[in-house]
Amino acid sequence: MTSAINTDTHSALRHLRATGQATRHDDWACYHTELWLTAVDGRQIGIVACAVGAPFAVLVAEELAASGCSLVISVTSAGVITPLGDTPYFILIERALRDEGTSLHYLPPTKWSHLAAPLRAALDVVDAIAKRLRPGGGAFAGAT
Repeated sequence: MTSAINTDTHSALRHLRATGQATRHDDWACYHTELWLTAVDGRQIGIVACAVGAPFAVLVAEELAASGCSLVISVTSAGVITPLGDTPYFILIERALRDEGTSLHYLPPTKWSHLAAPLRAALDVVDAIAKRLRPGGGAFAGAT
């Protein structure tokens, strides 16, 4: 597995399981969660649902890294103040305030964390999943 998606919503996983496009990884070491595997454009990806909160998300990310994962994408849900269109849609977070207490263990202290340009380019896998779940739609309704 080269990529994984860590998501607290089950919609993508439910769809992939219902259509027979995801299989459970029986050797996944993190007993709090399940790892489901699927393929997007010939690339194997894993999906871990319900990793809510930064400390737990980090635990799952560390297990994924120890299992050979080279890219982790976290997809989460949130409320909407200003709608950008019909739901569901993804919003790409390009900058985040670092006040949760976990990221300071992985990056030098700064007020903001920014999405690196090479990582943004690597997010084609998210676009492919979004198009599979919502034909005719793109992955990102906006960026912040």
